Amino acid sequence: HLLYLGCSFGIVIIDPTTLLIQDTWYTQAGAASRRVNSMQVFNDQFFILTDDGIYYTPVASHSQADFSTWQKVNGLPVGDYQHSCVFDGRLYATCHFENEVDTLLMFDGSAWLPSQVDISTIRALDVYEDQLLVASWSFAQIYDGSEQMLGYFGYEGAYQWQNVQDACLDGNLIWFADANNGLMQMSQDWSVVKLHEINGPYSAAAYRMDY
Repeated sequence: HLLYLGCSFGIVIIDPTTLLIQDTWYTQAGAASRRVNSMQVFNDQFFILTDDGIYYTPVASHSQADFSTWQKVNGLPVGDYQHSCVFDGRLYATCHFENEVDTLLMFDGSAWLPSQVDISTIRALDVYEDQLLVASWSFAQIYDGSEQMLGYFGYEGAYQWQNVQDACLDGNLIWFADANNGLMQMSQDWSVVKLHEINGPYSAAAYRMDY
């Protein structure tokens, strides 16, 4: 098991047991490096979302460190590709445009198509079993495999200046990393919001999380 960390210059591969760097894949084309925002494995391919589009290469390849061997997905909108997940046999990816306008795309293995999920600003994607979570500034919506919405969960009335940076789905719990309010927890059953105050950093602001 290895950790693949997306960086502004490429991908750093770390052994979580020894915490030693195993390899570094530089995503440099000419004088410019592609910032890696997200990474997934789908259909035996590595997919990376960058500020210059989506690139892919076979998992079985021995030349991932040579960025010239990666292929760019053609025909996609020009934008900053930020979030991704694999859900119900499809690869989902967000394309971010100016003025906080996003598009959610999905790849079924043969073609990239627009998703039916319509949220103008997407701050996070997450999957738990047969549910897809799509989070925005102050709320999350949960969908099934047919992209039918199962629920809307927001905390606009509980806290002000909402600024979600990330979100995770853990059973019936939704976790929000809010840059202004901190770590928020919401129950799908009761839509009750709880703020977790964590001792340690000088600020309660939360930006990224995983489990």
